[in-house]
Amino acid sequence: MTNAIALTQVIVFAILIQPIIYNIWAHRHNSGTIGWFTLNGLCGLRIAGGILLLLNSDSFVGLLLGSIGLSPLLLGGVGILHEVRTVLGVTFRKSAETALEIQFHLVIVGALAIVAVGASAFYQGKATSTDLALYKAGISLLIVMWAALGAWVIQTFRVVRATKGRRYEGLDAQERGMWKGAELLLYTIAASLPLLALRLAYALVNIVAPSSTFIHSLAVRWIFSVIPEMIIVALFAAVGIMTRNLRILPIGGAHFAPTTTQAQGQGSRRTHRTRFGGRFAGREKELGELESQTSHEQRGAGGR
Repeated sequence: MTNAIALTQVIVFAILIQPIIYNIWAHRHNSGTIGWFTLNGLCGLRIAGGILLLLNSDSFVGLLLGSIGLSPLLLGGVGILHEVRTVLGVTFRKSAETALEIQFHLVIVGALAIVAVGASAFYQGKATSTDLALYKAGISLLIVMWAALGAWVIQTFRVVRATKGRRYEGLDAQERGMWKGAELLLYTIAASLPLLALRLAYALVNIVAPSSTFIHSLAVRWIFSVIPEMIIVALFAAVGIMTRNLRILPIGGAHFAPTTTQAQGQGSRRTHRTRFGGRFAGREKELGELESQTSHEQRGAGGR
């Protein structure tokens, strides 16, 4: 049955890695590349680990690679959430957003390293109380980061709903489609959180009752570990393809106030984005000047 799990993972993730690689390219303009690269790395780990276990069911490296799953999923969620926030223009100030994302990555990678150290000793049969403590600490950090990701998702939902009214009306049909696509990605991240909770629960029970027959049941492993992981990656792969045309919308977040110059035809037109992401004002200026000129001519004609 262990070989059945390994074989299934090799087949499923060999299929899923194809759309994930495509999504890396398709979403490269939206600051979400790290998230897609992380999911691609998870697929690679599952394929490599599964092959090693098929060759040798007691492979230490295969077992260790099989224990790594929560961290890449969390990192993928964080990266794709940053893409959603960037596309919709609801990020914090650039320095704050960057600092927050870096903090997420550092803590999750640190937790991954701690879990790997504890798990390696466990699979080698040389686990000590220190190794068990390290494993518990790593899983505890991942639980905290799961909760933090959930809080960040909720905050993003609140900001998007609060600002959608004044921004959405100014978008054309194509841009509204992109807005809906970004919202779909956001809902996908939210849907992945309960599945991640199942994966965390499995790891938590493994800490609390490592000798329990429940935790060693293959059916439990399928339900709480293998299947949720596959569903999460499949969801991101499918929705990533559906939102492949996403681009950063021309509506800045509340902290943006840039001015850009775009050349069109024979001349150039200055385009302004207001503090709240106002639409193109260059054409309005031209119309205002034309109206003023017409009014002046009418007054001149009346004077004559």
